[in-house]
Amino acid sequence: MRLLLKLLILSIVFNLCKSFTPSKDTLFFEDFQDVSKDNKWVKSSNTDYSGVIEFKAANDPVDANDTSMVFTELAKKYAITSKLNKPIINKDKDLIVQYEVQFQEGITCGGSYVKLYSESEKEFEADQVKSDTPYSIMFGPDVCNPNNRIHFIVRHQNPITKEYEEKLITAKPPVRTDKISHVYTLHIRPDNTFSILVDGESVLDGNFHDAFTPAFNPPKQIDDPTDSKPSDWVDQAEIPDPNAVRPDDWDE
Repeated sequence: MRLLLKLLILSIVFNLCKSFTPSKDTLFFEDFQDVSKDNKWVKSSNTDYSGVIEFKAANDPVDANDTSMVFTELAKKYAITSKLNKPIINKDKDLIVQYEVQFQEGITCGGSYVKLYSESEKEFEADQVKSDTPYSIMFGPDVCNPNNRIHFIVRHQNPITKEYEEKLITAKPPVRTDKISHVYTLHIRPDNTFSILVDGESVLDGNFHDAFTPAFNPPKQIDDPTDSKPSDWVDQAEIPDPNAVRPDDWDE
């Protein structure tokens, strides 16, 4: 799977603490301290994503040398991608997606998502990313008043029909809309449970069996909207039988 950062608002900053050291199990890490040494990040050439992206310090930074990925224009869409070195295989393993977001000017309408793209047989072209590029997981804050929620969407293939469908968590954990940095974390476990955390505190704990709409597993009973009662249907729970008689050995 691949990683996409797609954002829709002025001066959103992605950054991670400079002193953080990833573990040996970390598949992808970016602190934006040296993005010029290679072409790690590729901006989509799709005309829908015309916003200007810069790598620089945030407004009023604690450390002016602490570089971030900054989205600089109002009412623009952004798509910038970095390939993983290898696909994510989290069978029998925990999967954690975590990143830091700062809405420097606050936010009234916009999103700040991470997408993990689906692996495919074709060579992945980061500069060709668009809204319908197949993905496996989409995660992150979305604000457009009165809608305010953290999204967690799974693009799932039905094992019977082989068709894909987007599964969205039913709950709507709120987004932090102030002007300071917040860390958003998605933790998926092998037992089909997950947690969403903001700044290390859980805002939603759920499982894949009953936390999504539409559900991964169909209900045991499905109402048939075309079903109707026969014309001779009787609603009485009991109906007297006029032909019933007591047996000869009836004992009162």
